[in-house]
Amino acid sequence: MSKPRPTPTPPDTETARVVLAGWGLITPLGLSAWATFSSLLKGRTLSDRADELPDDTAPVDLARALGGVVSVQHGHADPAIELAERATREAAMMAGLQPRGLPLWLGTSKGAIAHVSRHIGLDRPMTDELAACLAMGPHAYMSHQLTKRLHTQAMTHHVAACSSGLVALDAARRGLLSAQQDAPAYALVASADAAITPALVHSYRRLGVLGTMTTKAYRQRPLDEQRLGFMLSEMGAAVLLQRIEPGQPIPDNAIELVDTATACEPYDIIRSPQKMTSLAHLWQRVTHGRGIDVIHPHAPGTREHDPAELDVVLQGFDASGTTSPDLYAVKGAIGHSLGASGLASFVVAAMSLRSGLRPAMPWLTQPMQLPDGSLLPIDPVQQACSRSGTHAVLAAGFGGHLAVAILQGHGEAPPAPTRAQSS
Repeated sequence: MSKPRPTPTPPDTETARVVLAGWGLITPLGLSAWATFSSLLKGRTLSDRADELPDDTAPVDLARALGGVVSVQHGHADPAIELAERATREAAMMAGLQPRGLPLWLGTSKGAIAHVSRHIGLDRPMTDELAACLAMGPHAYMSHQLTKRLHTQAMTHHVAACSSGLVALDAARRGLLSAQQDAPAYALVASADAAITPALVHSYRRLGVLGTMTTKAYRQRPLDEQRLGFMLSEMGAAVLLQRIEPGQPIPDNAIELVDTATACEPYDIIRSPQKMTSLAHLWQRVTHGRGIDVIHPHAPGTREHDPAELDVVLQGFDASGTTSPDLYAVKGAIGHSLGASGLASFVVAAMSLRSGLRPAMPWLTQPMQLPDGSLLPIDPVQQACSRSGTHAVLAAGFGGHLAVAILQGHGEAPPAPTRAQSS
């Protein structure tokens, strides 16, 4: 089924604009952004290796085996620090720059807690580094370590549950747009969480937000009627933003960050509201007068959140799917990386715009029912998307944290699909 291609928003040449100069992404499916995206295009998911594990694998071991990034598990530093550093270096390298001296906005949910948890759990002696982490707190310690490793200029560290990465992106974009002309033209945004610890795994199980934790049933099925919860994963994501001064042309094939916004849904510290009033206001603000080609919802795969979120973002579109935006819920493949999930989805959206491909969703066998009784209009097979299209990325977290980012491609638009391609 073909999707409409709304006319891109005319550029405003009177104000500064922000484009993506580079990005990085480290996930269990790939140790770089394009390696991960290649896995997505091949239809790979975290659960592919589940059948190789013994049937009696314990819940924490199961979560680590499927959602962990092996290459950061045995280093001296906390895995979250390693993931953030690698993703940040990849983003800077893509632009041909060094991180040294660049301003860095950080957004994480848990910070550097994995090594502390492991040492305490094994009753190992306290080290100077662990003592520093406990004294400073896991977030300040992580920021301090990244500053030492990357020689970046620490700006702010945002802790906004699963919206942390996109909240940091919003702050960085606003900082670039409000900066003086002689200020740095670049801003780094990084997010990483490696929080598959016994305390968190069992806490999320008690809350009922994880999938059934057996090798046969531990799956993540966002937007599917059979969804039961999410799979925890470790991830590092980073974006290098560049300010384009008024009157300067946008670089060829650039991807522009045209808007960001944040809000809060003051309903409950844990539960999702049936009517997401704050999300509705946020969504109306960023989409007013703007066509959206592809929506990347937060969609953690829980029974309550997915239909409530999609009920908001699909308001005003034809329920038949003939005029609605395409949808892609990346957590079904790479799992839920908590505070890093929004920025990870943002990087995937950028790669979709650059490649002109929206990956398949092999977990989606029965589209879920929306609150009004209609079925979600979605096609799980891989889709072509316009390189000059507009993508919207959403994130939501415990406590009501909300964030959204809008991306606009400036690549060459592909030819219109033929009748055979559209069927």
